[in-house]
Amino acid sequence: MYQRLAHTAFRVRDMQSSLKFYCDVLGCKKIFELSNTEGKPWIVYLRIQGSQYVELFYDGNRPFETDDRSIAFMHFCFEVDDVQKMYDQVINAGYKGITAPKKGRDLGDHCMVLDPDGIKVEFVKMHPNAPQLIYHKI
Repeated sequence: MYQRLAHTAFRVRDMQSSLKFYCDVLGCKKIFELSNTEGKPWIVYLRIQGSQYVELFYDGNRPFETDDRSIAFMHFCFEVDDVQKMYDQVINAGYKGITAPKKGRDLGDHCMVLDPDGIKVEFVKMHPNAPQLIYHKI
């Protein structure tokens, strides 16, 4: 039985730009890198906390392996203690915001920004009565 989401993975165009965003701006910590079978850089692991990671894959200019674009990645979300602070931190670092902090239908505070490759990153501060927390207890 699964215990938690262990990681989410992205193929990025510019590793240094992505590391700046995820580490310098968001506060993830670069833990280790893996090379492929030819010894070339392949994946960089960034720790969110505990055993939760973001994996960044090199070679984001490669074409998609399929032409079916009807199913696509939407976004991923970091739970934070201050949504406005995270939003301001990202904007002040020169990245683009999609939605400024606002109350969501789940009662939490939410905002959405873009990473250097245009991947949507959401920040949420859970409300004590959020359905996610209520269902978590069931």
